Amino acid sequence: MYSSSRLLFRAVDANHRTASATIQHRLLSARPGSIFNVHHAIKPAQANTVRWTTNHATVPPSLDEPTKKPCCASKKTTNDHSDHQPVSHNHKAKSSLPISSLQFWSDPSTWKVASTNTFRCLIGCTVGDMGMLFYLQSQHPEMSPGLAMAAAMTSGVLTSITLETVLLRFSRTLAMTWQAAFKTATGMSLISMLTMEAVENAVDYHLMGWNNIDVYSPLFWQAIGWSALAGWSAPLPFNYWNLKRHGKSCH
Repeated sequence: MYSSSRLLFRAVDANHRTASATIQHRLLSARPGSIFNVHHAIKPAQANTVRWTTNHATVPPSLDEPTKKPCCASKKTTNDHSDHQPVSHNHKAKSSLPISSLQFWSDPSTWKVASTNTFRCLIGCTVGDMGMLFYLQSQHPEMSPGLAMAAAMTSGVLTSITLETVLLRFSRTLAMTWQAAFKTATGMSLISMLTMEAVENAVDYHLMGWNNIDVYSPLFWQAIGWSALAGWSAPLPFNYWNLKRHGKSCH
């Protein structure tokens, strides 16, 4: 009985040593990335021994835990401006203040922007309006003042749109295409331009009359100066209100 037990113990011990040697050989010969998956390649009967061996095996710190993936993919930031839509320059936030309040009309930055926009509009309108008006007076004196002023105002609107398109196209801050610049220029306030030109023509007619063009007369240039000042001042409050209330510039 004792001999049989001793022989059985030796057989089990030999089997255990053989299995341990096999596992140790596999662990030492396996690549680092597959050290935790060794038990899938051996017999099920040796799984417990393999788990114990792998749990106590010395592995590099980087292999101690599986690689963790980020919980969410990072969002890509693109600088693609191909779908960029042209926006009105000098755009300001809308104000909900009542128009009758002093605070509504006391914004220096809005006055500055409105004044700049009105002055740019004044240059384009004055060149076309006054140029056409002087041409008609000198070349077609028989034309009625009312018809001549209507033609001059039409010319002033066209030159203002043309000038604004060129300025927007070559602006370094806006960098618009010709199409976008023309679309923005045609979106200018027609009320502002017509008011400006009507006041200019009225002041010039009051100071100089009709068919009285003398480029050598100081009164002629004074009339142009007063007309331009009146034409700039007339639509300025409207442009300020439109910018302050609706966030829209004159152009």
